[in-house]
Amino acid sequence: MLEIKEWTSSMSMEETKEIMEQVRELRRAGRKKEALEMSKRIPIDPELAEDIKRWDKDGFRVLVTKGFNLTDVVAKFGKEWLNV
Repeated sequence: MLEIKEWTSSMSMEETKEIMEQVRELRRAGRKKEALEMSKRIPIDPELAEDIKRWDKDGFRVLVTKGFNLTDVVAKFGKEWLNV
């Protein structure tokens, strides 16, 4: 069983908002692929990631293999969480 640790996001709200504004601008410019890649820089919420891991194994694999920022997930649940 995983030991759950206290968690605080590694990215400030200001940084998150700045990235999201850049993502919106890229989408408006029709640069959807770049927008997706930029949005992956925002750390995934650990609780959401845990739900995805529990209920959607394919979604979990996407999180782990497609470049999503799992820094906060690992900080909260530990590196072992990345194992299927």
